Formats: sequence, structure tokens, C-alpha cells
Amino acid sequence: MNSQASITLIAFSDLHMWRFGWDGDLSPKCLLGLANLALRRARHYPIAAQTAMIERIATEQADRILFAGDITTTSLRAEFEQGQMLLAPLMLRYEGRFHAIPGNHDRYTPRAAKQHLYERLFLGRDQSYPFTVRIGDHWSLVAIDCSVPRWLTSRGQIDDENMGRIGEALAREQSAGRQVMVMGHYPLVYPKHVFPSWEHILPGRDRLRGLLQSHGVKLYLHGHKHLRWLTATGPMIHANCGSAGFDCHARRPGYIRIRLNGPEIASIQAISMNRSWNPAHPATADSWVTEELAITPARAS
Repeated sequence: MNSQASITLIAFSDLHMWRFGWDGDLSPKCLLGLANLALRRARHYPIAAQTAMIERIATEQADRILFAGDITTTSLRAEFEQGQMLLAPLMLRYEGRFHAIPGNHDRYTPRAAKQHLYERLFLGRDQSYPFTVRIGDHWSLVAIDCSVPRWLTSRGQIDDENMGRIGEALAREQSAGRQVMVMGHYPLVYPKHVFPSWEHILPGRDRLRGLLQSHGVKLYLHGHKHLRWLTATGPMIHANCGSAGFDCHARRPGYIRIRLNGPEIASIQAISMNRSWNPAHPATADSWVTEELAITPARAS
């Protein structure tokens, strides 16, 4: 494990691999998801752009890779397998240093959640939540899972049992004198210019945010909303990785780069494709733009 003072983390989310199919899952949400994919989503997630995104991440000289969920679109087995195949070289290169959690699309149906398809087919191993990883001499990552299948919405769930486990994990790292970052899928707060919709939010997010702040968490990483941003509640920074696969209007595939210097956050940068994907002009080294993210005011809950 890297114990040097300077540490680089690459964080990405919401790749949304997709396949047309039913996969024997009789959940009505599968039909809704398939219709949405055919009518809208497929054209906004070009597979070649997703591939270029992962190839770009592979050029980074990072100490750790973090994935904040939604490798799939409708939790089909083929989507998990497609994601695993695409990310396998990266996961192998960063063996033991690639840390991932599921998103709501990875728990899209009761079958996907019950059979742990994300863990079995994408990660290739069992994984329980929350889990804790110590990074270098100063930092700890606590990774949480609030994603559950819903019949119609994309809302997550944070119950008392999960809150208790998260609190215990945070208390252990805080008592050890570690700086703590938490990775979840859902935003806990939104910038003022972003208007969250009821069907996409995490119920109980204010309570979870309060728990994190009470344990001195410095950084909360997430995805779900396909925009890259920084905002803050008190001393806790909220960093949205955005989507690594979404290519529509002004939103481009991308990820964030976090540099830690000892116990401090030195910088958080956004790396994004600088143009809409065009199969006639494959991505090159000049196809990406890097910008320093600045903290924007948070929207009141």
C-alpha cells in the first residue's frame, strides 16, 4: 500500500453499459427500462465512447481507482459481463486498489439484488457493505451501499441497520486518527443550480449527511446525477463524479482526479471529453479537457 504523502485517486461513476434483452427477468421494471433504452438512453451512451473513457482512465498514474456505481442500465447479466470485460484490464492492473460499489441501476430489479449480480458477475467476488480501506498513512475510505430495487423510481434506501453499520465504521476510523472519505452512489446535497427530482433522490439523505458530518468526514464521493460538481456542507466537501458514459448536449463522459497531500485535499479536477463522440474521429490525447473544480453553494434541503 502506498504510504507516501502525495496520493492520486481517480473516481468515476455511471458508465451504464447496455444491452437490449429481457434475460428472463419478469420484473415490470425491465420492460420499462427496455422501452426507455430503445426510445432515448441508447443513443446517449455510445459504447465506443464508453470504451474510450476507460482507455483514458487507464493512462492515469493513480494510486487507487474508485467506482461509485451504475455499471449497468437494467441489471442484465450481459451488461454486468460486458462491464467486467471492459474493466478487467484496469481491475487487474489495480488489483486490491480498485474499489467499487453498486448504484441503483445495478440493483434495478429484485432478482438482481437478491442474486447479487453486481458482485458475482462484475466484481467476481462477494462483497459486503460498508467496507473500509486504509489509503496511505492518513486516509480511510468507507464505501456504502444505499441502492435497492424500486418498482418505478430510482430512489435509494438508508435504514437504521445500515446507518448503524456506517456509524460504527466511521467511529473506528475517527478514533484511529484517520482522515475519512466516504463513497456512496447518491448525492446527499445538490448545488443551487441543480434541481433534484423526487423520484431520483435518496430518502433520509439529510440524516446520513448529519451522521457523516458528526464523524468529521472530509469528503463524500458519489455519482447518480450526471454532472460533475463540488459543493460543501460545513467542512465536508461533496464531489460528484458525473457520468463516465453519458454524452448528450453539454454533458460529456468524464471522471474526477483527486490529489491528497498528507492529511489534506490538495486538488479535485474534472477530466471530460471535449466534444460529442464521433465514430469517424476516435478519441486522441487532444480529446480531453482538464479543469479545476471549484466549490459552488449548496441548495437548502
